[in-house]
Amino acid sequence: MLVERGSYLLELYRYIALNPVRAKIVKLPEDYIWSSHRATAGQEEPLSSLNLSWILSNFSPDSSNAAAMYQKFVMEGTGKAIVIPGNGIEDIKCRNLAIYQAYVEHAYTQREIAAYLGISYVTVSRIIKEIKC
Repeated sequence: MLVERGSYLLELYRYIALNPVRAKIVKLPEDYIWSSHRATAGQEEPLSSLNLSWILSNFSPDSSNAAAMYQKFVMEGTGKAIVIPGNGIEDIKCRNLAIYQAYVEHAYTQREIAAYLGISYVTVSRIIKEIKC
C-alpha cells in the first residue's frame, strides 16, 4: 500500500496501535507485546531495524517529548476524553471551537495550533473537519 499523505500515515500508526485494544486482546496498546508501540512511545528501546525518526518528528523535534505526544495521540483515538482536573466535556467543545476559529478566522496553521496546545496536528485537522461538517 502506498501512502502519500503524512496525516493519513499517522492515522494508520494509531489504527495499528489500537487494533489489539479494539479486538479486546489487551486493555492498553502498550500491553500488546507484538507491537512497536512501546518503543515508539519511549517505553522500551526500539529494535535496531525500527526507525522511529519520521513518525516522532511529526510530534516534536525533542524525541522524549515526541514519544509522549505520540502516546497521547494514540490514546485520543480511543474516543475517551482525557480528563484534565477542572476541565469537562464542555471545555473540550470550547477548545475545539477555538481551534476551528484560529484556523479559519485567524489563519493560524494546523501545526501552529497543535504546537501551542501540545496536541498532534492530525488531531487539529480532525477537529477542523468535524466542525466544518
